[in-house]
Amino acid sequence: MAYHIVSVMGNHDQNPYGDPNGTAEYMPISVRRDSAARAYYGGHYGTNNDNSYQLFAASGMEFIVLTLEMNPSPDANVLLWADSLLKAHPNRRGILMFHNLIGTGNPGSWSTAG
Repeated sequence: MAYHIVSVMGNHDQNPYGDPNGTAEYMPISVRRDSAARAYYGGHYGTNNDNSYQLFAASGMEFIVLTLEMNPSPDANVLLWADSLLKAHPNRRGILMFHNLIGTGNPGSWSTAG
């Protein structure tokens, strides 16, 4: 079985540092778009791959994975896009990968980005 790592854009990956509109510092778009050749790759939001989704099945269950970039002020359109994907795949179990979502504590509070 082959494995492929799906990564999430974080503030250290963006240049200028922490700018969601900046360029991918450590993971150029050409490398990240290599995922598009994978059968499980569902697509991405906008013109880059900072926000993307994957579809896969395991042990008789179907999943959708949403990877959303670090953004201290989340773009409402990205959140609407993510919501539309979950609604388009209601029978899949959802996995959300996000660089900064929940703060410390028990229970953890939502971060500004969350």
